[in-house]
Amino acid sequence: MLLQQLSEGNAEAFRHLYVRYYPKIYYFVQGLLKSEMDTEDVVQEIFSIIQDVNRAGTTILLVEQNAHMALSIANRAYVLETGRIVMEGDARELLTNDDVRKAYLGN
Repeated sequence: MLLQQLSEGNAEAFRHLYVRYYPKIYYFVQGLLKSEMDTEDVVQEIFSIIQDVNRAGTTILLVEQNAHMALSIANRAYVLETGRIVMEGDARELLTNDDVRKAYLGN
């Protein structure tokens, strides 16, 4: 329902997402400025927020250098090299693809 409203440009749907997620992101960033959180903890929290937004029905386009983390939460993925798509498919399949693992995951 929310996704349909967003696609129709429904202002109330946008307000709902803003009210629901902006405070969480805002206070997380404020906490970062006041703490000495480990970088890995920061990455985990950001990816958790992205997953929450997605579970609420919002499609996310994630452009991320951390291929392992991105593929672990994505449904579909595109692998780019010098601006061109060189591979695409189900994210879980790409995560276990030997070529992707060697080139981008260091395994």
